[in-house]
Amino acid sequence: MTTATQADPFAPNQAAFTPGRAKTATDFLMGGGTLSCQFPARGTEYAGTISEMTVEVQRDYDDPSKVLTWNDGTARQQLRVVLEGTGYTRKFDGDTEEWVDVEDDDGSRALYVKGQMAKAFRDAVRKAGSKEPEVGGYLKVTYVRNGQKKPGSKGKPPKEYTVEYLPPAKNPNPAAQFLAGGEGGEAPNPFGD
Repeated sequence: MTTATQADPFAPNQAAFTPGRAKTATDFLMGGGTLSCQFPARGTEYAGTISEMTVEVQRDYDDPSKVLTWNDGTARQQLRVVLEGTGYTRKFDGDTEEWVDVEDDDGSRALYVKGQMAKAFRDAVRKAGSKEPEVGGYLKVTYVRNGQKKPGSKGKPPKEYTVEYLPPAKNPNPAAQFLAGGEGGEAPNPFGD
């Protein structure tokens, strides 16, 4: 795994800057911090309506200031998908290996799509008859097994996932059409008047 330190975009005579994920207004104003999908055991699954998708660079897990790169020096990319209404109000705590309650959790989870999961996601979108995933679509990701480690690689074997996708028009969640910006009625008035 090759890493590169992120350059200072304000330094004089600086090479091109590789940005991370652009912050949303909620991230900026409310501190952001959507919990990530965690897949500690086979059978773990997350499902919900896609509310946000952004492409970002992959960072070194142990040192987030470093951007992961391919052998030719280009930054590795990943798709960050935020799922609404996953139904989970617990977070897997890797230290104690237990699911722990999360205070003020709205059930949203950020899914980082790369590697085998990206291929499974692409195949699921095509199987649904869509050209691309859309905000308002329904996504279900399940950790099903471990793959094969490449000879000489370090760490654990890669996880493999199954992915199911429905476009917004077929999403069973009534908010999907609203999120996709299509027909489906007005958003509910949060103030009740």
